[in-house]
Amino acid sequence: MSDSHFNFTVERLKKVSKPEPGKRTRVYDEEVRGLIMDVTPGDIRTFYVRKKLNGKTVWHKLGKFPEMLPAAARAAAKPVIIDIEQGRNPMQARRAARAEMTLQDLFDEYIERHAKHNTKTWQDMVANFRRYASPLAGKRLSEVTRDDASRFQLKLRKEKGVYTANRTIQLLRAVFNKGAIWGRCSKENPFDGGLVDIKNEQKRNRFLREDEAAKLIIAARKRGDAIGDFVLLALYTGVRKSNVLAMRWEHINMTARTWTIPHSEMKNQQGQVIILQDGELEILNRRKQEQVNKRIISPFVFHGSGTKTKHLTDPKKGWYALRKEAGVEDCTIHDLRRSLGSALANHNYNLSVIKHALNHKDIKTTAAVYAHVNDEAARQARAVVHATWEKACSEKKEEKGTKVVKAKRSS
Repeated sequence: MSDSHFNFTVERLKKVSKPEPGKRTRVYDEEVRGLIMDVTPGDIRTFYVRKKLNGKTVWHKLGKFPEMLPAAARAAAKPVIIDIEQGRNPMQARRAARAEMTLQDLFDEYIERHAKHNTKTWQDMVANFRRYASPLAGKRLSEVTRDDASRFQLKLRKEKGVYTANRTIQLLRAVFNKGAIWGRCSKENPFDGGLVDIKNEQKRNRFLREDEAAKLIIAARKRGDAIGDFVLLALYTGVRKSNVLAMRWEHINMTARTWTIPHSEMKNQQGQVIILQDGELEILNRRKQEQVNKRIISPFVFHGSGTKTKHLTDPKKGWYALRKEAGVEDCTIHDLRRSLGSALANHNYNLSVIKHALNHKDIKTTAAVYAHVNDEAARQARAVVHATWEKACSEKKEEKGTKVVKAKRSS
Protein backbone atom coordinates (compact mmCIF):
# COMPACT_ATOMS: atom_id res chain seq x y z
CA MET A 1 0.00 0.00 0.00
CA SER A 2 1.34 3.42 -0.97
CA ASP A 3 0.62 6.36 1.37
CA SER A 4 1.02 9.97 0.35
CA HIS A 5 0.13 13.33 1.97
CA PHE A 6 -0.62 16.49 -0.02
CA ASN A 7 -3.23 19.23 -0.47
CA PHE A 8 -6.02 17.69 -2.51
CA THR A 9 -6.59 19.31 -5.90
CA VAL A 10 -8.31 17.89 -8.96
CA GLU A 11 -5.02 17.73 -10.89
CA ARG A 12 -3.09 16.00 -8.09
CA LEU A 13 -5.84 13.46 -7.45
CA LYS A 14 -6.07 12.57 -11.14
CA LYS A 15 -2.34 11.81 -11.15
CA VAL A 16 -2.62 9.24 -8.35
CA SER A 17 -1.82 5.86 -9.93
CA LYS A 18 -4.17 2.94 -9.48
CA PRO A 19 -2.64 0.03 -7.51
CA GLU A 20 -1.74 -3.42 -8.63
CA PRO A 21 -4.38 -6.17 -8.34
CA GLY A 22 -5.02 -7.10 -4.74
CA LYS A 23 -3.72 -3.80 -3.37
CA ARG A 24 -5.12 -0.30 -2.67
CA THR A 25 -3.72 3.19 -2.80
CA ARG A 26 -4.66 5.78 -0.19
CA VAL A 27 -3.73 9.44 -0.21
CA TYR A 28 -4.25 11.88 2.67
CA ASP A 29 -5.29 15.52 2.56
CA GLU A 30 -2.95 17.89 4.40
CA GLU A 31 -5.58 20.59 4.80
CA VAL A 32 -8.26 18.48 6.53
CA ARG A 33 -6.70 15.82 8.72
CA GLY A 34 -8.70 12.62 8.47
CA LEU A 35 -9.83 13.10 4.85
CA ILE A 36 -8.46 10.47 2.50
CA MET A 37 -9.03 9.18 -1.02
CA ASP A 38 -9.01 5.43 -1.55
CA VAL A 39 -8.14 4.01 -4.99
CA THR A 40 -8.97 0.41 -6.01
CA PRO A 41 -7.31 -1.67 -8.76
CA GLY A 42 -10.43 -0.96 -10.83
CA ASP A 43 -9.58 2.75 -10.54
CA ILE A 44 -12.57 3.58 -8.34
CA ARG A 45 -11.61 6.66 -6.30
CA THR A 46 -13.60 7.29 -3.14
CA PHE A 47 -13.36 9.98 -0.43
CA TYR A 48 -13.54 8.80 3.19
CA VAL A 49 -13.11 10.20 6.66
CA ARG A 50 -10.88 7.92 8.73
CA LYS A 51 -10.51 8.70 12.43
CA LYS A 52 -10.04 6.90 15.74
CA LEU A 53 -13.05 6.63 18.06
CA ASN A 54 -12.61 4.95 21.44
CA GLY A 55 -9.47 3.24 20.19
CA LYS A 56 -11.12 1.86 17.04
CA THR A 57 -10.76 3.12 13.47
CA VAL A 58 -13.98 4.55 12.02
CA TRP A 59 -14.50 4.81 8.28
CA HIS A 60 -17.18 7.12 6.87
CA LYS A 61 -17.81 7.21 3.12
CA LEU A 62 -18.35 10.67 1.58
CA GLY A 63 -18.50 10.19 -2.18
CA LYS A 64 -16.65 9.24 -5.34
CA PHE A 65 -14.09 11.33 -7.23
CA PRO A 66 -14.41 13.11 -9.67
CA GLU A 67 -18.24 13.36 -9.10
CA MET A 68 -17.31 14.84 -5.73
CA LEU A 69 -14.55 17.45 -5.96
CA PRO A 70 -11.94 18.16 -3.25
CA ALA A 71 -13.71 21.30 -1.95
CA ALA A 72 -17.00 19.41 -1.55
CA ALA A 73 -15.20 16.51 0.11
CA ARG A 74 -13.61 18.84 2.67
CA ALA A 75 -16.97 20.48 3.40
CA ALA A 76 -18.61 17.08 3.92
CA ALA A 77 -15.72 15.78 6.02
CA LYS A 78 -15.58 18.58 8.60
CA PRO A 79 -18.91 17.92 10.42
CA VAL A 80 -18.19 14.18 10.40
CA ILE A 81 -14.77 14.77 11.99
CA ILE A 82 -16.35 17.01 14.64
CA ASP A 83 -18.89 14.28 15.49
CA ILE A 84 -16.16 11.68 15.87
CA GLU A 85 -14.00 14.00 18.00
CA GLN A 86 -17.02 14.55 20.27
CA GLY A 87 -17.54 10.82 20.65
CA ARG A 88 -20.37 10.26 18.15
CA ASN A 89 -20.15 7.52 15.53
CA PRO A 90 -21.51 8.81 12.18
CA MET A 91 -21.88 5.25 10.87
CA GLN A 92 -24.23 4.39 13.70
CA ALA A 93 -26.24 7.52 12.96
CA ARG A 94 -26.39 6.55 9.29
CA ARG A 95 -27.51 3.00 10.14
CA ALA A 96 -30.17 4.40 12.48
CA ALA A 97 -31.42 6.70 9.74
CA ARG A 98 -31.62 3.79 7.31
CA ALA A 99 -33.52 1.75 9.91
CA GLU A 100 -35.98 4.57 10.68
CA MET A 101 -39.51 3.95 9.53
CA THR A 102 -41.01 5.83 6.64
CA LEU A 103 -44.49 7.30 6.85
CA GLN A 104 -45.65 4.41 4.66
CA ASP A 105 -44.18 1.91 7.16
CA LEU A 106 -45.94 3.57 10.08
CA PHE A 107 -49.23 3.80 8.18
CA ASP A 108 -49.08 0.08 7.33
CA GLU A 109 -48.52 -0.70 11.02
CA TYR A 110 -51.38 1.65 11.97
CA ILE A 111 -53.75 -0.26 9.68
CA GLU A 112 -52.66 -3.70 10.93
CA ARG A 113 -52.45 -2.91 14.65
CA HIS A 114 -55.28 -0.41 15.04
CA ALA A 115 -57.59 0.34 12.12
CA LYS A 116 -58.49 -3.23 11.16
CA HIS A 117 -59.57 -3.94 14.73
CA ASN A 118 -61.35 -0.67 15.52
CA THR A 119 -62.89 0.73 12.33
CA LYS A 120 -65.05 -0.52 9.50
CA THR A 121 -63.60 1.96 7.05
CA TRP A 122 -59.96 0.84 7.12
CA GLN A 123 -60.05 -0.09 3.43
CA ASP A 124 -61.14 3.47 2.63
CA MET A 125 -58.20 4.70 4.73
CA VAL A 126 -55.79 2.60 2.68
CA ALA A 127 -57.27 3.84 -0.59
CA ASN A 128 -57.23 7.48 0.52
CA PHE A 129 -53.66 7.27 1.83
CA ARG A 130 -52.51 5.82 -1.48
CA ARG A 131 -54.52 8.38 -3.44
CA TYR A 132 -53.64 11.54 -1.50
CA ALA A 133 -50.65 11.00 0.84
CA SER A 134 -48.23 9.41 -1.64
CA PRO A 135 -46.01 12.57 -1.84
CA LEU A 136 -45.07 12.05 1.84
CA ALA A 137 -45.24 8.25 2.04
CA GLY A 138 -41.54 7.60 1.31
CA LYS A 139 -40.21 10.14 3.81
CA ARG A 140 -38.58 9.05 7.07
CA LEU A 141 -40.69 10.04 10.05
CA SER A 142 -38.09 12.53 11.28
CA GLU A 143 -38.05 14.15 7.84
CA VAL A 144 -41.76 15.06 7.85
CA THR A 145 -41.79 18.65 9.10
CA ARG A 146 -44.47 21.15 10.05
CA ASP A 147 -43.72 22.98 6.82
CA ASP A 148 -44.24 19.75 4.85
CA ALA A 149 -47.58 19.23 6.59
CA SER A 150 -48.72 22.81 5.99
CA ARG A 151 -47.71 22.84 2.32
CA PHE A 152 -49.28 19.41 1.81
CA GLN A 153 -52.56 20.59 3.30
CA LEU A 154 -52.69 23.76 1.20
CA LYS A 155 -51.98 21.84 -2.00
CA LEU A 156 -54.57 19.18 -1.21
CA ARG A 157 -57.17 21.78 -0.25
CA LYS A 158 -56.60 23.63 -3.52
CA GLU A 159 -56.65 20.56 -5.75
CA LYS A 160 -59.15 18.27 -3.97
CA GLY A 161 -61.20 20.54 -1.74
CA VAL A 162 -61.58 21.24 1.97
CA TYR A 163 -63.35 17.98 2.85
CA THR A 164 -60.65 15.74 1.34
CA ALA A 165 -57.86 17.85 2.87
CA ASN A 166 -59.46 17.68 6.34
CA ARG A 167 -60.01 13.91 6.27
CA THR A 168 -56.45 13.28 5.05
CA ILE A 169 -54.89 15.55 7.68
CA GLN A 170 -56.97 13.89 10.41
CA LEU A 171 -55.82 10.46 9.23
CA LEU A 172 -52.14 11.44 9.20
CA ARG A 173 -52.51 13.09 12.61
CA ALA A 174 -53.94 9.86 14.03
CA VAL A 175 -51.12 7.82 12.46
CA PHE A 176 -48.43 10.01 14.06
CA ASN A 177 -50.23 9.97 17.42
CA LYS A 178 -50.25 6.17 17.43
CA GLY A 179 -46.61 6.16 16.29
CA ALA A 180 -45.68 8.22 19.36
CA ILE A 181 -47.58 5.84 21.66
CA TRP A 182 -45.84 2.84 20.09
CA GLY A 183 -42.42 4.49 20.33
CA ARG A 184 -41.98 4.74 16.58
CA CYS A 185 -41.50 8.50 16.60
CA SER A 186 -40.69 10.88 19.42
CA LYS A 187 -40.84 14.22 17.65
CA GLU A 188 -43.76 16.62 17.77
CA ASN A 189 -46.65 15.55 15.57
CA PRO A 190 -46.29 17.68 12.40
CA PHE A 191 -50.04 17.34 11.78
CA ASP A 192 -51.00 18.40 15.31
CA GLY A 193 -54.13 20.54 15.58
CA GLY A 194 -52.16 23.52 16.86
CA LEU A 195 -49.90 23.41 13.83
CA VAL A 196 -52.17 22.35 10.97
CA ASP A 197 -55.76 23.48 11.41
CA ILE A 198 -58.90 21.82 10.12
CA LYS A 199 -60.90 24.22 7.99
CA ASN A 200 -64.65 24.64 8.40
CA GLU A 201 -66.66 22.50 6.02
CA GLN A 202 -69.93 23.33 4.40
CA LYS A 203 -72.09 20.37 5.37
CA ARG A 204 -73.60 18.69 2.35
CA ASN A 205 -77.38 18.54 2.41
CA ARG A 206 -78.04 17.46 -1.16
CA PHE A 207 -81.30 15.61 -1.71
CA LEU A 208 -82.80 14.42 -4.97
CA ARG A 209 -86.06 16.07 -5.92
CA GLU A 210 -88.83 13.76 -7.13
CA ASP A 211 -88.12 14.56 -10.77
CA GLU A 212 -84.38 13.96 -10.27
CA ALA A 213 -85.01 10.63 -8.52
CA ALA A 214 -87.23 9.62 -11.44
CA LYS A 215 -84.51 10.49 -13.97
CA LEU A 216 -81.95 8.47 -12.05
CA ILE A 217 -84.25 5.46 -11.68
CA ILE A 218 -85.07 5.47 -15.40
CA ALA A 219 -81.37 5.71 -16.34
CA ALA A 220 -80.42 2.92 -13.91
CA ARG A 221 -83.15 0.60 -15.22
CA LYS A 222 -82.08 1.34 -18.77
CA ARG A 223 -78.51 0.21 -17.97
CA GLY A 224 -79.71 -3.04 -16.44
CA ASP A 225 -76.19 -3.87 -15.22
CA ALA A 226 -74.48 -4.15 -11.82
CA ILE A 227 -73.97 -0.38 -11.57
CA GLY A 228 -77.61 0.34 -12.33
CA ASP A 229 -78.82 -2.30 -9.88
CA PHE A 230 -76.46 -1.04 -7.17
CA VAL A 231 -77.77 2.53 -7.56
CA LEU A 232 -81.38 1.37 -7.44
CA LEU A 233 -80.85 -0.69 -4.28
CA ALA A 234 -78.88 2.13 -2.64
CA LEU A 235 -81.70 4.58 -3.39
CA TYR A 236 -84.57 2.24 -2.50
CA THR A 237 -83.11 0.94 0.78
CA GLY A 238 -81.14 4.00 1.97
CA VAL A 239 -78.36 1.65 3.12
CA ARG A 240 -74.76 2.89 3.13
CA LYS A 241 -72.69 2.34 0.00
CA SER A 242 -70.23 -0.10 1.59
CA ASN A 243 -73.05 -2.35 2.85
CA VAL A 244 -74.87 -2.46 -0.48
CA LEU A 245 -71.64 -3.28 -2.33
CA ALA A 246 -70.84 -6.08 0.15
CA MET A 247 -74.39 -7.50 0.17
CA ARG A 248 -74.25 -11.29 0.70
CA TRP A 249 -76.74 -13.87 -0.54
CA GLU A 250 -76.66 -15.60 2.85
CA HIS A 251 -78.13 -12.47 4.44
CA ILE A 252 -81.10 -12.38 2.05
CA ASN A 253 -84.27 -14.39 2.65
CA MET A 254 -86.40 -14.25 -0.48
CA THR A 255 -89.31 -16.07 1.18
CA ALA A 256 -89.42 -13.81 4.23
CA ARG A 257 -88.54 -10.83 1.99
CA THR A 258 -85.77 -9.65 4.32
CA TRP A 259 -82.17 -8.49 4.09
CA THR A 260 -80.39 -8.86 7.45
CA ILE A 261 -77.15 -6.92 7.89
CA PRO A 262 -75.22 -8.13 10.97
CA HIS A 263 -73.93 -5.55 13.45
CA SER A 264 -70.33 -6.53 12.67
CA GLU A 265 -70.71 -5.08 9.17
CA MET A 266 -72.38 -1.83 10.17
CA LYS A 267 -70.59 1.46 10.70
CA ASN A 268 -72.47 2.13 13.93
CA GLN A 269 -72.24 -1.50 15.12
CA GLN A 270 -76.04 -1.71 15.01
CA GLY A 271 -77.51 -4.54 12.93
CA GLN A 272 -80.41 -3.88 10.59
CA VAL A 273 -83.25 -5.92 9.08
CA ILE A 274 -84.73 -4.47 5.89
CA ILE A 275 -88.11 -5.60 4.60
CA LEU A 276 -87.66 -5.91 0.86
CA GLN A 277 -90.19 -4.41 -1.54
CA ASP A 278 -91.25 -5.93 -4.87
CA GLY A 279 -88.85 -3.77 -6.88
CA GLU A 280 -85.90 -4.75 -4.68
CA LEU A 281 -86.76 -8.45 -4.89
CA GLU A 282 -86.99 -8.17 -8.67
CA ILE A 283 -83.45 -6.76 -8.83
CA LEU A 284 -82.09 -9.50 -6.55
CA ASN A 285 -83.78 -12.27 -8.51
CA ARG A 286 -82.32 -10.89 -11.73
CA ARG A 287 -78.83 -10.71 -10.24
CA LYS A 288 -79.08 -14.28 -8.96
CA GLN A 289 -80.26 -15.55 -12.33
CA GLU A 290 -77.45 -13.69 -14.08
CA GLN A 291 -74.85 -15.39 -11.87
CA VAL A 292 -76.45 -18.79 -12.56
CA ASN A 293 -76.43 -18.15 -16.33
CA LYS A 294 -72.77 -17.12 -16.25
CA ARG A 295 -71.90 -20.00 -13.89
CA ILE A 296 -70.56 -17.58 -11.30
CA ILE A 297 -70.34 -18.95 -7.78
CA SER A 298 -70.07 -16.00 -5.43
CA PRO A 299 -71.28 -15.16 -1.92
CA PHE A 300 -71.87 -11.58 -3.07
CA VAL A 301 -74.79 -10.01 -4.94
CA PHE A 302 -72.38 -7.65 -6.71
CA HIS A 303 -69.63 -10.08 -7.68
CA GLY A 304 -66.25 -8.57 -8.58
CA SER A 305 -63.59 -11.01 -9.77
CA GLY A 306 -60.86 -8.39 -10.17
CA THR A 307 -60.79 -7.19 -6.56
CA LYS A 308 -59.32 -8.47 -3.31
CA THR A 309 -62.74 -8.35 -1.67
CA LYS A 310 -64.30 -10.34 -4.56
CA HIS A 311 -67.16 -7.87 -4.78
CA LEU A 312 -67.73 -4.53 -6.47
CA THR A 313 -65.86 -1.88 -4.48
CA ASP A 314 -65.97 1.67 -5.82
CA PRO A 315 -68.01 2.11 -9.02
CA LYS A 316 -66.80 5.64 -9.77
CA LYS A 317 -66.74 5.47 -13.57
CA GLY A 318 -70.10 3.74 -13.85
CA TRP A 319 -71.68 6.10 -11.32
CA TYR A 320 -70.32 9.13 -13.19
CA ALA A 321 -71.68 7.83 -16.50
CA LEU A 322 -75.09 7.08 -14.98
CA ARG A 323 -75.37 10.54 -13.40
CA LYS A 324 -74.45 12.16 -16.70
CA GLU A 325 -77.00 10.12 -18.60
CA ALA A 326 -79.69 11.00 -16.04
CA GLY A 327 -78.72 14.69 -16.03
CA VAL A 328 -78.09 14.66 -12.26
CA GLU A 329 -74.36 15.33 -12.21
CA ASP A 330 -74.03 17.06 -8.82
CA CYS A 331 -75.14 14.01 -6.84
CA THR A 332 -72.96 11.66 -4.75
CA ILE A 333 -73.74 8.06 -3.84
CA HIS A 334 -74.29 9.08 -0.21
CA ASP A 335 -76.88 11.61 -1.42
CA LEU A 336 -79.05 8.62 -2.37
CA ARG A 337 -79.27 7.65 1.30
CA ARG A 338 -80.22 11.19 2.30
CA SER A 339 -82.75 11.34 -0.53
CA LEU A 340 -84.74 8.45 0.93
CA GLY A 341 -84.82 10.22 4.31
CA SER A 342 -85.87 13.46 2.66
CA ALA A 343 -88.66 11.78 0.72
CA LEU A 344 -89.96 10.12 3.89
CA ALA A 345 -89.96 13.50 5.66
CA ASN A 346 -91.76 15.15 2.77
CA HIS A 347 -94.45 12.48 3.02
CA ASN A 348 -94.95 13.50 6.67
CA TYR A 349 -93.35 10.43 8.27
CA ASN A 350 -92.00 11.35 11.69
CA LEU A 351 -88.35 11.32 12.75
CA SER A 352 -88.73 7.98 14.54
CA VAL A 353 -89.73 6.27 11.29
CA ILE A 354 -86.90 7.93 9.36
CA LYS A 355 -84.41 6.99 12.09
CA HIS A 356 -85.48 3.35 11.84
CA ALA A 357 -85.45 3.34 8.03
CA LEU A 358 -81.88 4.70 7.89
CA ASN A 359 -80.71 2.73 10.95
CA HIS A 360 -79.44 5.82 12.78
CA LYS A 361 -78.23 5.01 16.27
CA ASP A 362 -79.32 8.37 17.70
CA ILE A 363 -82.42 10.30 16.68
CA LYS A 364 -80.38 13.50 17.09
CA THR A 365 -78.46 12.47 13.97
CA THR A 366 -81.72 12.15 12.07
CA ALA A 367 -82.98 15.49 13.38
CA ALA A 368 -79.74 17.30 12.51
CA VAL A 369 -79.52 15.94 8.98
CA TYR A 370 -83.15 16.55 8.07
CA ALA A 371 -83.67 19.83 9.91
CA HIS A 372 -83.81 21.74 6.63
CA VAL A 373 -86.58 19.39 5.41
CA ASN A 374 -88.63 20.64 8.36
CA ASP A 375 -87.65 24.17 7.37
CA GLU A 376 -89.08 23.54 3.92
CA ALA A 377 -92.24 22.07 5.42
CA ALA A 378 -92.56 25.16 7.63
CA ARG A 379 -92.09 27.39 4.59
CA GLN A 380 -94.84 25.58 2.71
CA ALA A 381 -97.12 25.74 5.75
CA ARG A 382 -96.57 29.49 6.08
CA ALA A 383 -97.24 29.87 2.37
CA VAL A 384 -100.61 28.14 2.83
CA VAL A 385 -101.47 30.45 5.72
CA HIS A 386 -100.37 33.51 3.74
CA ALA A 387 -102.53 32.41 0.82
CA THR A 388 -105.50 31.99 3.18
CA TRP A 389 -105.00 35.47 4.54
CA GLU A 390 -104.66 36.94 1.06
CA LYS A 391 -107.88 35.19 0.06
CA ALA A 392 -109.62 36.66 3.10
CA CYS A 393 -108.27 40.11 2.16
CA SER A 394 -109.66 39.73 -1.37
CA GLU A 395 -113.04 38.65 -0.04
CA LYS A 396 -113.14 41.66 2.29
CA LYS A 397 -112.34 43.99 -0.59
CA GLU A 398 -115.10 42.44 -2.69
CA GLU A 399 -117.53 42.69 0.23
CA LYS A 400 -116.63 46.36 0.75
CA GLY A 401 -117.02 47.05 -2.96
CA THR A 402 -120.46 45.46 -2.97
CA LYS A 403 -121.59 47.62 -0.05
CA VAL A 404 -120.41 50.81 -1.83
CA VAL A 405 -122.34 49.89 -4.98
CA LYS A 406 -125.51 49.18 -2.96
CA ALA A 407 -125.15 52.48 -1.15
CA LYS A 408 -124.90 54.43 -4.43
CA ARG A 409 -127.95 52.70 -5.85
CA SER A 410 -130.05 53.46 -2.77
CA SER A 411 -129.14 57.17 -2.95
